Amino acid sequence: NVPNIDQLMRFPPPDSLYSEGEAIANPGSTDAQNFMLKNSRLRVGIEVEIPLSFEANLQIRDTFKLDIKDTKAGDYVEYANLHYRIRNEFPVNIGPYLILYDSVAGVNLDTIYLAESLSEPFIKAAPVDANGITIYSQVQEYTGVIQFDRELIDNFFNAANKIIVVGSFSSYQNENVVILSTYKFDFRFNLEAQINHQTSFE
Repeated sequence: NVPNIDQLMRFPPPDSLYSEGEAIANPGSTDAQNFMLKNSRLRVGIEVEIPLSFEANLQIRDTFKLDIKDTKAGDYVEYANLHYRIRNEFPVNIGPYLILYDSVAGVNLDTIYLAESLSEPFIKAAPVDANGITIYSQVQEYTGVIQFDRELIDNFFNAANKIIVVGSFSSYQNENVVILSTYKFDFRFNLEAQINHQTSFE
């Protein structure tokens, strides 16, 4: 149930389809004879690709479980860095950030911003041509590192049990864009950490 769907999709949609074509009997032959009767039939097959076309300015949220068994794991972490690599082929700007959440206490513990400012999209929309189709050769790849401070390390490893991913989306230059099934959003990340943990075997 999306009561404001008209704000996401551009209406009214197209209501008609125009096509034309021609048929050649016995191509390559000049002396062939054919007969057309009143019950003759001509079968034509047609395949239509209808991309999703819309103008967007919205925000979505998703929650993931943060499953760290040792509740004191953060005490052994000397430093932690989050490395990421992102390639966005969709013609929409994306401004994501992460919220470290304690669902038991119902508290947002910390927020990890990938962008320096929320006023500018962190991941820019893929550029499009005059038809609203992504120009693959101009798609940029984003890489970077987020350094965890002591408080963020404690919240990430010790206190939080869930991560809320928030993403703000807006279409390329606020224009009508086309979404194809061939578009890909490639988001890769890994956590680099140095652990110092001494154990006695006595």
